[in-house]
Amino acid sequence: MTPACVVPRRRSLVYGAPMKSCLPWLLLGLVVGCGGPQEPTGAARTPPPDYELHEWGVITTSASGTLVTAGPHIDEPQIAVEKPVLYFHAREPVSVQLEVLPGVGYEAREHYPPTHGLHWSMTIVPDGCAAAHAYPRQCAATDGICEVRELARYETRDAACLQVGDARLPLLFYRLGSAGAVSLPAAVQVHGAEVRAHATRGEVSGWRVAYVDGEVRAAPVTLGQTWHTLPTPDQPWTVAAESLNASLRAAGLTGAERGAFQRAWWLPLFGTEPVSAEATGAADEASEEALPDEDQLAEQHPRQELEQVEEERMLRPSAEVLDVMFYLLPAEEVDRISHLAATPAPNRVARAFLVRHVL
Repeated sequence: MTPACVVPRRRSLVYGAPMKSCLPWLLLGLVVGCGGPQEPTGAARTPPPDYELHEWGVITTSASGTLVTAGPHIDEPQIAVEKPVLYFHAREPVSVQLEVLPGVGYEAREHYPPTHGLHWSMTIVPDGCAAAHAYPRQCAATDGICEVRELARYETRDAACLQVGDARLPLLFYRLGSAGAVSLPAAVQVHGAEVRAHATRGEVSGWRVAYVDGEVRAAPVTLGQTWHTLPTPDQPWTVAAESLNASLRAAGLTGAERGAFQRAWWLPLFGTEPVSAEATGAADEASEEALPDEDQLAEQHPRQELEQVEEERMLRPSAEVLDVMFYLLPAEEVDRISHLAATPAPNRVARAFLVRHVL
């Protein structure tokens, strides 16, 4: 037990003043001597590592054949968490242990670099990687999809270099999937040409983008708890693209990271590739190059490799069959799908996950 602070009793006068006039000084002495701020006696505390973790990904689900009320059979939705890409930003080198914990109903389908489970031990180097990283052309994904071959397109110049074992690369990647029913913030039903949806919790705001009368058009969507017929798109698709880019910026992604997202998803979402950083509003500062030119990509990666990736991307649905509803998940919903456990913890985390319903 710590001994109590004791003030010896004695007769006290200050310049002949009675004892009561000394009480303020006595109380001050008690605070300083018994409970006031103390200077640390040990070594100075080490400040926490200064690094940030940024991530984007897309959750794709199809409304076709799911929750169909016109027939006796109800198919469970096939849901894929596609291309979650992780970038790191640091002011000084720092060693980090990172584990991705899939939410209930999800399982890992693919990840890179190879590791046990979804756990990486790495050293974050502030400067970018000096040499291009060669991604594998084959992978052992259980569903036959191999997104690791696309990763060269989603590198950014502003990301730190990651030393993972013998590999040095500017990003980490994983992909999840679910063959059963999982809980998403919106439910969708398709009855012929009519599409209905409602929020399963809270409120959902997003966009419907479809090919209408020979043009790609968009319409804002706000869903409450009751079923609501989605409007037929009647606005230019660029309105939805600008809104999505603003939401990605608000989520904390840099201009370069938003540019990488656009290279991955502008075609499936809007039926076209992003034109330029200026046209999409992705570049915030001159130092953030959202869309590296083709010559730069060719220098970093073999032309044959890029052509093969581009050929595979062009096999995706064209604008003639385009009809999607999408919305950005709030942070707590992202954590339901995949929780990130990093040691030491980053001082800032920015995660942007889009839900894409193919109608």
